[in-house]
This record gives sequence, structure tokens and C-alpha cells, in this order.
Amino acid sequence: MTASTTPASRARPSAVIAVIAVVVLALATVGLDVALHLVQQQRIVYLTASHADDEATYRSLLGKYTALSEDCRKATNCLSTAPAPSDVPQSLPGATGATGAKGDTGPAGPGASDAQVLTQVATFCTTSGFCVGAQGPEGDQGPAGATGATGATGATGATGPQGPAGVDGQPPVSWTYTDRFGVQHTCSRSDPFDASAPTYTCS
Repeated sequence: MTASTTPASRARPSAVIAVIAVVVLALATVGLDVALHLVQQQRIVYLTASHADDEATYRSLLGKYTALSEDCRKATNCLSTAPAPSDVPQSLPGATGATGAKGDTGPAGPGASDAQVLTQVATFCTTSGFCVGAQGPEGDQGPAGATGATGATGATGATGPQGPAGVDGQPPVSWTYTDRFGVQHTCSRSDPFDASAPTYTCS
């Protein structure tokens, strides 16, 4: 007689393996926590023993310091500048305790407002220079501005150099004069007239 297998019977080993894996993982986690706890305990024991040794040494030195201070106080030629034994700590600070367990994660904080996001983006763009876009096209020329006011009259310039001598002028065409008897006379160019040797006829 041949035995038959069903899908449920074939799936059962996989489920068992999954359960075993979960149990092993849980045991490993617990084991790790126990190991860490034991290491922490050993550290506390070591620090406590070390602190006890340091405390004994400190108290021995404090006793010697007190005795020396008392000897100096009784001597006539000893001036102590050290603090009084009563002002010196009488024991060492306690050993550092074990690190406490990690606290629970706090609740999520409120989301940033639009104004806060805008401020952060503006600050980033200002300081990083990554938000600068490509240079835009050159704009159209604006209208001409209004005519400005007339400026003040400038100072008088310096006198220029004397110009060259002009060409010789022509002899006068005519002229009139009055003699001592009150008679008026007119002198005119002679005909023909030579400008280089001018002559006149007076009447």
C-alpha cells in the first residue's frame, strides 16, 4: 500500500524550521544581553576594588599630611603655606557607576512650518550658491530720461595768446577836415590812384 502526501504535510517541516529559527534568535538575543550584563558587573567589581585601593592610599597620605602639618604648627621656624588638613577632602570621590539602560525613544517632534522651510531654503541658497539659475537674456533698452537742468556757468577761461599781425589795410577813400577859418574841406583819392603811393585831391 502506497502512502500519499498532502500539501499541508509537505509544508509542515518548513513551519517547524521557521519556529526553531525564531526560538534560536530569541535565545541568542537573551544570551547577548546576559553576557553584556555580566561584563558590566565584572567592570563594576573591578572599579570598586580599584577605588578601595586608591581610597586606602589616599587616607594613608592624608594621615601623613596631617602629621606633618601638626609638626610644622608646633615648630618655631616653620611657616606653612599649604592648606589646613581640615580643608583637604577627607576621601576620594566615589567610583563611576555603571552606564544606565538606554531610554525609550521620545515622541516625534512637530513638523516644520512653511515659514521655517522657506527660511532654511533661503539660507541654504544664500550660503551655498547652488540655487543660482542661468543668466537671463538682456532686457530691452529703457526710455530716455528727462533732460537735466542747465548747469552753472563755468569760470572765465584764461586769456589766449596774441594772434598774428593782420595784413596792411588800404589807404582811406576820403576824409574831411575843417581849417582854422571854419571852412570844411574834403579830400578824395586822385584818379588814377595807386595804393602803394596814394595821392589825394582836396577841395
